[in-house]
Amino acid sequence: MTINSKQAKISHRGIVGFVAWAMLVATPLAVTAGHAAEKRPPFVIGVSNDSVANPFRVQMINEIKYYASIRS
Repeated sequence: MTINSKQAKISHRGIVGFVAWAMLVATPLAVTAGHAAEKRPPFVIGVSNDSVANPFRVQMINEIKYYASIRS
């Protein structure tokens, strides 16, 4: 398998731009995560389940409900 050299080249400017973009995106997320760590109970935990047709999914939801009931 050969790679076209024009497609494989990544410019220094592109890498620096990507890193700068990643830092801009990550900074607000880090601040939000730090703020969330300061919260105290009671916590709200959500679960997304796309189907109850799978027995594993039904068991998973039942166990979540059970553990939530004994801890509250």
